[in-house]
Amino acid sequence: PGMSISATGKPIENKSNDLMIYPNPSSEIIYIQPVRDAYARYTIYNVQGMQVKAGILTGNEINVSDLNSGLLIIVMQHDHMTYYGKFIKK
Repeated sequence: PGMSISATGKPIENKSNDLMIYPNPSSEIIYIQPVRDAYARYTIYNVQGMQVKAGILTGNEINVSDLNSGLLIIVMQHDHMTYYGKFIKK
């Protein structure tokens, strides 16, 4: 449990609830913690599972002002780790 294998055969440790996202709810900017190193890939999905935004985190903030209101799920990948979080866009 908690481990899966990537397409390259390397183990990926899956952790849930590891991301602290604030402010939550947010209308413009969310801040992500813990992000110790820059250049983590993120993907944001709506509750229907459709990707609504993706990019590379170069600090600890993401501008979400262009997203529709509602519950959103963020998946962040960095250094063979996958982190999950939820936030509400106002």
